Formats: sequence, C-alpha cells, structure tokens
Amino acid sequence: MSRSAHSKIANVRVFTLTALSLMCGIGYAFFVAYSGFGQVALLFPVAAVCCAFIVVVLIAGLKRAARLIAVAALFFCIGECSAYFAYVGYCTSEVPLGQLDTLFGRVEEVGTSYSGRGYLVLGNATFGGTPLGGKVIVYLTDTAGDYCRAGYTVELLTTLGKEEFFSEGEIGYRAVSGIKYYCTVYGGMDATQDFVLTASIRNAVYDALFLNLDGNTAAVVYAMLTGDSSGIADGTISAFRYGGIAHIFAVSGLHIGVIYGAITLLLKRVNRFVSVPVSIAFIFFYSAVCSFTPSSVRAAVMCSVSAAMSLFHRRYDSLNAMSLAATVLLLINPMYLLDKGFILSFSAVSGIIFLKYPLQRLLGFLPRRMASSLSVSLSAQVGSFAGLMSGFGYVSAVGILLNVLVLPVLSAFYIVIFAFTAVTLVLSQAGAVLAAVCTPLEAFINAMTALGFESALLKDWNSALTYAASIFLFIGLTDKLNLSSAIRYISAAVAAALAVAAAVAAYVSLGGTRITVATGYSGGIITLSSPEGDVVFLTHSYYGRTDIPSDVSAAVLVGDGGDLSAYFNLGESVPCLYVPEGAPFTGVISGTDIVSSSHFTLCGAEITLTDSSVIISAEGVSVCMTVCEGEYDLTALPGGADIAVFASEEKQAIALTSDGGDYALSYSGALTFALSDGQYSLLSSVPKG
Repeated sequence: MSRSAHSKIANVRVFTLTALSLMCGIGYAFFVAYSGFGQVALLFPVAAVCCAFIVVVLIAGLKRAARLIAVAALFFCIGECSAYFAYVGYCTSEVPLGQLDTLFGRVEEVGTSYSGRGYLVLGNATFGGTPLGGKVIVYLTDTAGDYCRAGYTVELLTTLGKEEFFSEGEIGYRAVSGIKYYCTVYGGMDATQDFVLTASIRNAVYDALFLNLDGNTAAVVYAMLTGDSSGIADGTISAFRYGGIAHIFAVSGLHIGVIYGAITLLLKRVNRFVSVPVSIAFIFFYSAVCSFTPSSVRAAVMCSVSAAMSLFHRRYDSLNAMSLAATVLLLINPMYLLDKGFILSFSAVSGIIFLKYPLQRLLGFLPRRMASSLSVSLSAQVGSFAGLMSGFGYVSAVGILLNVLVLPVLSAFYIVIFAFTAVTLVLSQAGAVLAAVCTPLEAFINAMTALGFESALLKDWNSALTYAASIFLFIGLTDKLNLSSAIRYISAAVAAALAVAAAVAAYVSLGGTRITVATGYSGGIITLSSPEGDVVFLTHSYYGRTDIPSDVSAAVLVGDGGDLSAYFNLGESVPCLYVPEGAPFTGVISGTDIVSSSHFTLCGAEITLTDSSVIISAEGVSVCMTVCEGEYDLTALPGGADIAVFASEEKQAIALTSDGGDYALSYSGALTFALSDGQYSLLSSVPKG
C-alpha cells in the first residue's frame, strides 16, 4: 500500500484509541504516585489536552480530530482517576494493623510459597466485622486448623499486616494481584465448605484428575484446563518455560477457540441466533471457572466479537476486538496493566495481528500451511519477546520450532482431555479411559523434563533496548501502517541495531567490579560481581526475591540465626557456603561445602565475617552489612565503611553511603555501585523519598 494511494498513515480505530488512552492514563497516574509529585500533577495532561483542543478546533478547524482528542482525553482521565484511586485505596488501611481480631473470608487460592510454606488467599474478607478493601494472604502453620480449599469460608483469630504498594523499585506483585494484607495462623482456623459453582467445578476437576492420573501429569492437565499451574513440579514447569510452550497453561485463545469451535460444531443444526449466544455464554462461564484471568477474558471477548460479527454478517476486525477486550479489562481493574498475564497475552496477540501476514508473505517460498503456521508462531514470539525478557529475564530460542511442531497436536489433545474429563465428572468409571488417553501426554511431559532446554535460552537482554527494538520492528514490518519503503527499511535497520545492542549488553562483559545491595520481605542481600566471579552475601533472616547470577562461586551467610533457611530460600546451589566462625553448621549439604571462617578472600575481595556483620573490601572500597536488633542506628557508617547496609529480621533493609546517600531499599529497589581505585559510583537507584 503506497502513500500515494492513501494519504492517511493509519485508520484510527475508536476502541484502539480508548485502550491506548486508558493505558497512558493508568501509567501516568502510577508515575505520579511513585514520584511523589502530588495530586496537582494529575491535572497537567488535562491542561495539555485543552491547549491541543483549542489549537485543533479554533485554529485548524479539524472537527473529526477534535472528537478523537475528546475521546482520548476522556479515557485518559478515566484511566488516570481509576489508577490513582486504586493506589490511594491500597495505601489506606480500613482496620488497625497489629491488633488481634477475627478474620473471616472466602478462600480464592490455595498454594505453597517458594520456601515450602502453605498459604491461602482470601477474598470478600472482613476483619472484626469491617470489610477489607483487598485480598488477604494467610500463611499456614502445622497447627493451622481445619482442611480447606477454594470456595471454603474460613474464620481465624489473627493480626494483620499491610503490603506496600511500591516494593523494590516497582509496583509490588502482590499489589498487582490485589493482595493488600497478610497474616499468619497461630491459634487454629475454622473452615466451612460453601457451595460456589465455579470453585466446586474446579475442585471436582482436580479430584477427578488426581484420582486417576499420576501427580505430575494430573497437575499439567489441571493447568491446561483451568490455568492453575501451581501444582506442577518445578522441573516440569521450568522445562516448559525454557521450551517456550508454557503458555499452554494460561487459558487463552488456544483454549477458548477450541472450546468455542467444539460447541459450535455440536450445535451446528441449531438456529444460529440460538447457538451463537449459547456458545458465547459457555466460553464466559469457562472463563469464570478459570477465575477470569486476563488471558481468558481477552480471548472470550475477542471470540464473542468474532461470533457476533459473523452472526450479523459484519466484517471482523481483530485489532478492534483486542482493543475492546483491553478496554473492558482495564475499566474493571487498572492494575491489570501491570499483570504479566495481561502483558504477555496482549503482546502475543498484537504480534499476530500486526506481523502475521507480512511474515507469511516473507515465507512465501514455503508450502502455504507451513508458512501460515510458522508466521503465527514467529509473530507471537516477536510480539511477546520484550515482555518475556523483562518479566522473566529469558526467552526460549527453540520456542518457535516447538510451537510449530507441538501446538497443533496439543490443540487436538486439549479438546479430547476436556471431553473425557467432563465425562469422568459425571461417570467416575470413565477415569480409566481418561488415564489411557493421557498416557501420550505423560510421555511428552517426561521427554520435556528430560530435555530441559535450559541451554537454549536467550538471557538478560536489556529491557529498554528490547522494547525499543520491538516497536521499530512492528513499524518496519506491519501492514497496518501506510508508510513508505524508505521508512520501513530504516525502522527495520534501527530494530536490528537495537536488538544487537540489547544482546551485546547481556553477553559482553564490561569488566570491573560491581556491588549490588537489595532487600527482601526481611533481611538484606549483597551481590559482588567481579572478573573473577560472583559472590552473594545474605543475612540469616533474608527472604525475598532471588535475582542473583546463575553461576555464583560462593555464598556467605551473615549472622547466627540458628539455621540455613535463608540459603535454601535462594533456590540456587553454590559450590561453597561460608558461615561465621563457631556457627553450628559443618559438613556438606546438597553438594555444597560449608566453611566456618572469619577472614578469607573471595573473587579478589577481602572478607571479614562476624556473628552480626560482614565487611567486604574490594577495589579499595569498603562495604559493610550489619544484622541489627530493634531500630537501626543510622548516625554513622560502621567501621568507616564507604557503603553500609542495615538489615533486620523484622523489617526491610536501609543503605547509607559516605557521600550522604540514604536509601530505603524496599522503595528504591536494588542499588548497583561500580567500584574502581578506591572510588564508587551509583549506577542505578531511586532515592528514599
């Protein structure tokens, strides 16, 4: 399509405009909240829009452009207001914290944390009779009380703590999930089984699968049917992620499309004005059974729009349908914008919408069906590449091939599993047939786990450069924009250059020594990266995120906490673990040597380790991390250190620097310092507000 044929660069779609405006408004509101500019900053875009409106209407006389600006401004303000109110509501506690009272709520999720601790997530909760404006995560103990599962109501006596909205330099994942409070079961818990249709169906499916299949196969099938992958073994879920096909566990277009097609086929002899509404109702009910995850709602909305257009013989516009789905979801909950499922689902579909046909034309030398299948897989991978890299730190290099080879088979297999599981719910004797049907899947799971695919990963590309490369690639390849060939070639070249830069930043070492300090839910952690290797230092009370290098040479445990739980929580095995001299740990654990010492050298750094602190001397710079009891003494840096970290079992860590820097690590996120010739320089941070 040439510019001479059509002067417009693109056709403006109203739903696309509303979705983008909502996203911009939500993003701006969170930026204002994070930066601490105050509510008055929310008015700045409104003033800018008013000026633009005056210019467009009064000076240029462009009435259609004025209407589009008005629509964009309206949805920007809606997004801005909904996000800011969500932030204020999350930061406000409806009840006193730390006060003993009765918590009552309905179980929405049952799971196990990375440390092996069981938990419940409660919705529709009250505390002391006062409704809570968010979910509650309840950590279980050995004496938690009555057995319960999703759909049960529970009652317990406890004290509440509140989660932080901003955590470690970003919006906390619990805030994104709507979890506002946390507590622990101490004195027992009473649980009552209530009838909730969707939860009862999920529980029945769970029972049918785990009764007739082996545990890991049952967990995989349950995830394929409901989107809940929490029960899958770590090795299995990692293998599917490394292979680039873990999206089969997120109920989305694949699942909804297959279900809709099957229902339509069953009702093909029924009047279409009856069959289509029935089919649409069924896929939304199925989405409800899957807890209305963003990917399932997106797929259900797009499928419904397609069905409605077909019913009334109208042309289906996939971009409008996707934009409508995004608008609906963001109007319901602005926090979805930061949900990984939302981001990956919509980015993958965007890739298919914008890039499938251009890529299919480029693959025209292949047989038509092969070119079509490969272009769908490739466009989805390109669309979700940046989201995967920023969200998980890696992208599978074999994902395109596995999706082309495996996805068609799994699609057919999915509907068979769905049908036999449904039959088993009604007729328990069909469980034997279900087990036989799932035998090939069990073999496939074992093969995936054995292969692992960990060596086939593209890792740690620079997120900003990766997103920029994706945008320019979209511009260069898509047929949705009416651009000249020169602009397309330039965009493609820029995309290639940015992709190379992102990869180089990940794989080419810049040399030098760096120190990264961070906190978790409690305690502190330091990572030393030098040309000689990487070392991680963690307090005995550390528990939190484990974004550490995968090839750590050694770990150092700071403080005498009486156990090694902080080390085990890392989830990484290291060749050697250093503990304070006299600590009650000796021997070897899981292939890791335990060394008790007070003075030693690691990766070119001199280390002094005591029961309550560690001093790291590298490149003439002294870094100290101290385990504190009670309040932090921030009046001076201990031992003349250049960088000091104060950590506690009860709260998150604080960092001070000799040049006056003062950082709350729970707010700023990880601080990375470059060390050289007795000097240090801060590479990245957000200072304490």
